[in-house]
Amino acid sequence: MQEEIRLLDPKLIKGNVKKWTARLARKLDRSYVALKQKRRLVYGPMVKCRPWTPREVRMLGTRPDSEIAVALGRKCGTVQVRRGFLGIPSFRERNKVKWTPGKDRLLGTRSAADLAKHWGIGRAIVRERRKQLGVSSQIYRYWKRAEEKMIGTMPDKEVARRLRRTLKSVRHRRRALGIYRRAR
Repeated sequence: MQEEIRLLDPKLIKGNVKKWTARLARKLDRSYVALKQKRRLVYGPMVKCRPWTPREVRMLGTRPDSEIAVALGRKCGTVQVRRGFLGIPSFRERNKVKWTPGKDRLLGTRSAADLAKHWGIGRAIVRERRKQLGVSSQIYRYWKRAEEKMIGTMPDKEVARRLRRTLKSVRHRRRALGIYRRAR
């Protein structure tokens, strides 16, 4: 048994791993699959990848891992593991938003999509900051008289589109105003 484990050592393998394992299986009168699984259990998976060049390592963390993987011709997971192994922060961590009191005040005034677009960041980052500060994501815009006059003169969908409000808010306001019949 110990001899078998010693023969499975990846350092002893010369040439093609599959052929080496097949020859060893015939020699030991064992199945190919059994030896392959035994090697994996004792020595871990046989992963052979090309070594990282200094240029490739310098690229890590400068862009999203998926972009770097495409540029280097490597798998995204390989790039993530290497970056983590070297302790290089991810691209998102490097480009964190510098939150200022002014930005914090704007969180409750506009939608996450609007703020994210304005600041050039993801909506999830805006939502996370709102959550940290306890700022409600419900942004209420009071109805103006001119906006209320539009309700009932055209379909709710059209009113919502023109006023840049949700269809649900238009329907709710129409019912609150006592206008139960929609314009066609």
